[in-house]
Amino acid sequence: MVKITKDGAPRALKTIEYGGCLVSVRRDNFSCAADSHSYALLDVEHQQKIGLFPISSLDPDVGDVGGAAEDITATLQPPSRSVSAASTHGRGQHEEPRGHSRSTSLGIFGAAASGSRTESPRPPGQRYGFDVPDSFSRTASPAPVPSPGRSPTRGLPERTSSLPRSGATSPDKPLPPAPSEESASAQEEQERPPAFVPLKPLVASPTPTEFLLAVGTTPFDRGVGMFVNLDGDMSRGSLSFASYPDAIVVDGVGIDMSASMTPDMDEEEGYVLAVVHREEGSHVTYGVEVQRWDLDAAEAEASKEWLDLRSLDGISKTSSQQSITPLGIRTVIQPFDLTISEIGTKLTVKRLESSSGGADNLRDTQRKADMEFTERLSRLQTQIVLWAGDQIWWAVRNPLVIRLDSRLEEAQYSPTGDGTTIQPNRRLLETILGDIRGQEARNESEYLSLIYIRQKASVLLFMELILRTRTNIIVFESEKRITEQALMDGEIDPRIVLSLIPILNEEVVQGPEGIQISGGITTLIQQFLGQNSLSSMSADVKGPFGDNLLHVLKIYLIFWKRRKGMASVTNDPYVFQTIDAALLRILLLQDQGNPKGPATAGSVRAELNEFVDNDVDCFERAVELLEQFKRLYLLSRFYHHNNKAAEKFSKVLGVWRRILEGEADEGGEFLDGDNEVRKYLTKVRDQALVEEYGSWLATRNPRLGVQVFADDRSRVKFEPTHAVAVLKEKAPGAVKEYLEYLVFEQKVHDNHQDIMHSALTSNSIHNT
Repeated sequence: MVKITKDGAPRALKTIEYGGCLVSVRRDNFSCAADSHSYALLDVEHQQKIGLFPISSLDPDVGDVGGAAEDITATLQPPSRSVSAASTHGRGQHEEPRGHSRSTSLGIFGAAASGSRTESPRPPGQRYGFDVPDSFSRTASPAPVPSPGRSPTRGLPERTSSLPRSGATSPDKPLPPAPSEESASAQEEQERPPAFVPLKPLVASPTPTEFLLAVGTTPFDRGVGMFVNLDGDMSRGSLSFASYPDAIVVDGVGIDMSASMTPDMDEEEGYVLAVVHREEGSHVTYGVEVQRWDLDAAEAEASKEWLDLRSLDGISKTSSQQSITPLGIRTVIQPFDLTISEIGTKLTVKRLESSSGGADNLRDTQRKADMEFTERLSRLQTQIVLWAGDQIWWAVRNPLVIRLDSRLEEAQYSPTGDGTTIQPNRRLLETILGDIRGQEARNESEYLSLIYIRQKASVLLFMELILRTRTNIIVFESEKRITEQALMDGEIDPRIVLSLIPILNEEVVQGPEGIQISGGITTLIQQFLGQNSLSSMSADVKGPFGDNLLHVLKIYLIFWKRRKGMASVTNDPYVFQTIDAALLRILLLQDQGNPKGPATAGSVRAELNEFVDNDVDCFERAVELLEQFKRLYLLSRFYHHNNKAAEKFSKVLGVWRRILEGEADEGGEFLDGDNEVRKYLTKVRDQALVEEYGSWLATRNPRLGVQVFADDRSRVKFEPTHAVAVLKEKAPGAVKEYLEYLVFEQKVHDNHQDIMHSALTSNSIHNT
């Protein structure tokens, strides 16, 4: 152990006697080290050692390993090169170990060098899903045991597996004939253990209190990764490798599955990367096996992946065992920054080109900010290098967006399709959404990635509905509900979804900057529209178009409309103009052909009334649509609730006059129209407006019209003389009706008799 002083000079602190050391990984005061035969745990502070287990269970020279805490104090002199591993480990039969005390727990390291400690308790049976093999026990060195055979090719010893012996034979059963000399020789060959091949010790440290050690039998048999804590006990289930690794590294701090579900920003999945080889026929494939170390054994095995490196330059495509291209992997101290442009391509916001779009009006400063944002998203760090021959690469963890989007790419095409025409696989898409449901982001990149994946998956599900609608298929209700929920969870701009539907795409409104959406979704939309001529799709509201698409879209648009004004929702006015216009059009389409008359509770017509009775962001477009669908009474309601007070009365009365004069109103809701006009005029404060429509009504229906001028509840009140003058000018046929109404209905006072007499005389009415 040395200390580097401020001037850069090394200063020796102590020498720890552990000769023949090939590898050492240190955590604080503890180090896991290995020589050519076995692993040991060292307390470098108190200079003690305890053996763990052999590297290979076939090693005939491993000696006695484990069980003894041994003092390894040495002088400050560097160890002599002549000291062998055997001598320093006291492997010889006649060597007495220097001062040590027995203990099966390395907890002794925390005490004085000469202290002793009783055996630490261990739970019976399996520990963390793993039974420690007897051959790896720290209390005794294992004896060589036979293992399954292997072909003698490529310089390896032949190994064959022998069948287990049968039970005790029956005394009545004759003994089998004595084996021939030839069969006895074959059986002896079969039971002979494979020749010992030294294995390279491998140590990694996934956590500050754990070491991962590789053990095995031969280089081509499966290897085992064992986790040991600072007490020398097994701390979790073991790992399995396709072969004994040439190298291992760990990546990630690991996720504690028993901890709170709240995400830790510093937490990331823990992986082990092992350089291993696979036999494929007569050849060997070299690559990296990747698996989780922070899961239980079954989950880790299920999540195992194979990194095939044959596509990289410098890696042999196929090679014999004698001429495998050297492959290595390890971590370096200084992290390296990498830029993966594919991340930016998918996540960076881009303009969706559409027929209603204008020029790209993004300012230069905005472009610069977008580029900087893209670069930041695309930047990753790694400390793992991989090499083969004279080639070297960085190994970087696949970002979340790349991993999930690759699954979406697979789900984008039907298994029976051509692989280029978009035909979404609903089952796979629903599985992906289920896998990320409730998943919380740990950083900005993951936050944007999850939004992107949810939005893209929801668009693909909606595309699947469109394609099935084109073939006149009525989709199951459960599938529509799943699509609705996916759209709501993704919260994608409704204009994106509407742009896919004929008729409704006419309602999409864009601002100067167009519709901005992630680049990966922009590409998907443009590809889908290019492959499908949707304008030819049937738009029959009573068929699949209405049942599948309009129903889902209406629910999604209502969802957005209700969220208007929330802090987390965009305040882009063009979005809500589009929502209101599209929602109104859907309701008008759904109400087409329904019986005329007032709305009933729960009907589409009731939804229409509720829609026009509330604030609408697309005033002019709403007027156009109501006129286009000949829904004049709805138009009058819309004017009443969405116009300024000074204008609404004239707008409403103007529409009513159109209906009463015979213009078509497809809804047929304006019943008893003359009386509705009379009652409405009592609320108007504008005298000129009351005179205009009161005299018009008096001409059309004198009995009702004259009440406008004589009703004491009206906001505009008329003196009889003025009322008679107005009626004489604009509705002369109603003057008599007015006077009779005053006399018989309101019983006018005697001081008005001269007025009535004059009016009657002027109209040559003497019989009154």
